[in-house]
Amino acid sequence: MKFLKEILRPVYESKSSPDSKDDKKEKLIAVTSKELCDFYKKQKGRGITTDNLKKQFLNELLVNDVI
Repeated sequence: MKFLKEILRPVYESKSSPDSKDDKKEKLIAVTSKELCDFYKKQKGRGITTDNLKKQFLNELLVNDVI
């Protein structure tokens, strides 16, 4: 839950509209694992790979229906 409050929520709340690229716009506001890794490094002072991020945090949140 600490990850959710300190990393995921601030990254999500920093977005004001869905991402767009090459004249294509996403339907929902979403956060990429790369964005989470970058913010994690800024907050914690150490990096994390996208694979480790998924294994340590995101899978647990998914299994428990948090995200």
